[in-house]
Amino acid sequence: MRPTTAGDARAGALTVALGILGVIALIAFVAIKGRARQPMLPLALFGSTQFTGANLTTLAVYAGLGGALFLVVLQLQLTLHYSATQAGLSLLLMTLLMFAFSSRVGALAQRIGPRVPMTAGPIVAAVGLVLFGRVQPGSPYLTTVLWMKRRPALRRSGGHPISFLGRERAPKLREPLA
Repeated sequence: MRPTTAGDARAGALTVALGILGVIALIAFVAIKGRARQPMLPLALFGSTQFTGANLTTLAVYAGLGGALFLVVLQLQLTLHYSATQAGLSLLLMTLLMFAFSSRVGALAQRIGPRVPMTAGPIVAAVGLVLFGRVQPGSPYLTTVLWMKRRPALRRSGGHPISFLGRERAPKLREPLA
């Protein structure tokens, strides 16, 4: 471990200061928008426990997905020795699948309700990420990496249903919200 330098200490202090500034800005944003005549999102919507729950679920699911994808890219670079560009491009198929199927899954959720897709989607993603543990150095891309990429992509089925649930269960304060 290298010794700490004065530059490291300044960088740490800057990080803390910027984090505090970000929290203050967030609080100010909510306070200002809470008093606005036409806020971007009426804070009264969060009085609905189902709307709040759906949004907290969305936050948790997408935070988990973002963290998992970050770790997948690191795994590809450090274990399989992909370049940064190759590791990033390996996510392209998943992006295209999400683009192609998200509206269809949203329509399905409107027809059958959001509960099944919201339950099945994260389970499929978890299974896909567990299966990603099969990837070892020297694993062929087409039979391991590409195949694994399709599984987390199916997890995206949770996205639209969560939004649908939040909109449907929210008080009808404004129609054009979502």
